[in-house]
Amino acid sequence: MAASRVTPAALSALPVAALAVLAAWVLWEVIHLDSGRALQAGVVLWGFANVCLAFGLRYRSPSMRRAGLVLLGFLYFGLHVLFLPLDLIPALAFLTLFLVHIELRVLADRFVPIYRRDLSTEARVRIRGGLVRGAARLTLAGAMAFLLPVFAEDLAVAGTLPVTTIPTALILAGGLVAVIVLLALMPVWQRRRERAYPSWNEDPRGKL
Repeated sequence: MAASRVTPAALSALPVAALAVLAAWVLWEVIHLDSGRALQAGVVLWGFANVCLAFGLRYRSPSMRRAGLVLLGFLYFGLHVLFLPLDLIPALAFLTLFLVHIELRVLADRFVPIYRRDLSTEARVRIRGGLVRGAARLTLAGAMAFLLPVFAEDLAVAGTLPVTTIPTALILAGGLVAVIVLLALMPVWQRRRERAYPSWNEDPRGKL
């Protein structure tokens, strides 16, 4: 039964760890600002984002978590648009980690309450299979979020596609939008599967 205790603990910790990396990453960008006023504003916004995140985690408030997460993303890309150079690879890595955190939170919110219940071995095997499929979808979406835009840039640089700003930007944006839509639809597909196979959410003794 050790695995039944380790799995929900790991699922709960992974989104928080990804969030901590995102917050540290944004702070690293903020402290590299040359302008004193921009640095002060960046620190204030970063602090406010972390207050929202801490409040949301402590009191289980999804709206506060989302507000803090949006502020971190806005701050990172805002800094690079206004003050810092925007390199493709680091920006894609940040965005990929951003999306991975969101999907990890979805997996944790869905599976942790189930794992903490007293289930039969057969039910745990089925749930573990669903978790493995969710992790596989997460890996695929993260790879697509990072590799598709890089591949598009390579095509543009190699001359396979015209090296112009608008087509390249459209390809990059299209790849990112496709990944975001995929991640957004995953919970919907999961809920439809649960309705199609209600035994996944049924406790052997009557109810979850």
